[in-house]
Amino acid sequence: MQIKIQHPAYRDGVLEYGEVTTIYDSARKKIGESFNILEKLMFEKMSMREQDYVLANSLGKTLDLKVKVPLRNLGTDKKIKIDNKIYDIYRIDSDDFNTYLYLQVVSKWQTKK
Repeated sequence: MQIKIQHPAYRDGVLEYGEVTTIYDSARKKIGESFNILEKLMFEKMSMREQDYVLANSLGKTLDLKVKVPLRNLGTDKKIKIDNKIYDIYRIDSDDFNTYLYLQVVSKWQTKK
């Protein structure tokens, strides 16, 4: 008897998990921000159910994106960067194989040229 193991596919792209730090000049004036990457993860976009929107609204948030990543111990105090957009993580769920992140857009990231 053969046992068929199925692995989840994360085909929608790569997200960056990290934190935003403020950059100051010598006079302690804010001159910019940098995104410090702690980990890069493959992700899959998930469909957003009505109960997800209701939960977000009850928390005073908006649900802009829901993604699935491989099982990790992630915290809501960090940020997610996808396609030059920065997201807050306001809820994290998990099962035996995946971690589900509920994301709210914070800002569009400006890249320096």
